[in-house]
Amino acid sequence: MMWVLRFLKNPKLLLPLLGMLTMAGAYFVGYHHASSRCEASKKQAVEEALKDYQYRQKVANQVASELEARDMEIEKVYRTIEKKVVKYVETHPSLEECEIDNDGLDLWNRANSGRLFDSSGSGKSDTGD
Repeated sequence: MMWVLRFLKNPKLLLPLLGMLTMAGAYFVGYHHASSRCEASKKQAVEEALKDYQYRQKVANQVASELEARDMEIEKVYRTIEKKVVKYVETHPSLEECEIDNDGLDLWNRANSGRLFDSSGSGKSDTGD
């Protein structure tokens, strides 16, 4: 208790103590402020990364849907072509000479161009050719 009275009576001893207490208080306030800003920065970075991930996932899902639709359309074209080829072979049994008539040539051209057949089963394409 005696040392407290000595500090109070002698300002030369009191000023360094007050200075150290002030600096310690300023340090802790600054540390708290810096850690709060760091946490806010981390939170913002995580939110931005999450938004970026969600956007990329959305784009990937759209691309996957488009590819699946395209694959289904290609499958539809080839099933139609296969039916036409089977029908052509059944109706044209004299292909021993390795010649191809206009219908066979049309089937071959359509199969290699990827053009669609209309739903009626005729040789005309859905593209209006």
